Amino acid sequence: MSRYFIEDVKCGYDTCFDCCGPHTTVASAIKYKNDDGKTGWLYCIQPEGYDPIIALHDDDVYEEIIRGGIS
Repeated sequence: MSRYFIEDVKCGYDTCFDCCGPHTTVASAIKYKNDDGKTGWLYCIQPEGYDPIIALHDDDVYEEIIRGGIS
């Protein structure tokens, strides 16, 4: 079992405007590194009115998520 180390954390919210009207998206991102040197990002995303979504991604896509560019 690997150990994971936190290298960076981002958290925030923004109001997005799309076909459903304005809504707030809250997102947090954690950059991790494991014992093998592999890094990645763990995201928790919660658009207003929806259940939270947990996602893993190799790249830092926080700005795209918080602005509504990635679903």
